[in-house]
Amino acid sequence: MSAKEDALKQIAAIVREHDLSADEVLAEISSAPDGSGDKTSVLTKMLGYFGGIFMLAGLGVFIEMQWSSMNSFARIVITLGSGIATFVMAYFAVNDERWEKVATPLFLVAALLQPMGILVALDEFSRGGDERHASLFTSGVLLIQ
Repeated sequence: MSAKEDALKQIAAIVREHDLSADEVLAEISSAPDGSGDKTSVLTKMLGYFGGIFMLAGLGVFIEMQWSSMNSFARIVITLGSGIATFVMAYFAVNDERWEKVATPLFLVAALLQPMGILVALDEFSRGGDERHASLFTSGVLLIQ
């Protein structure tokens, strides 16, 4: 017998002796013993946050550069549409196990974009009036969600 076969027989004997399940053994084998997995997960999270920041900054710069050339409909779509799209992505992320951790940041971004979009819509479709009505309308729509 080779050393590999001997090792497998010893592992099988230990598993039977301590009444371990295959899932427990696989979970222990797949975990990184030296903590190297932690470094890559931190790097992955950092790059993910930077990507999100750059995406939002890019959207903001694009909106600022094109704002004067947009008509009312385009202004509403770019502000309110981005917020609604982010809210829909967050809603689907909550229902999917793989994307649960992404849902909270998406909800926060949606909570920032949607009130701005609603206020832009109110500004575009109504001139004058009371600002408190706009605040109540914004709060009401977000309360419904």
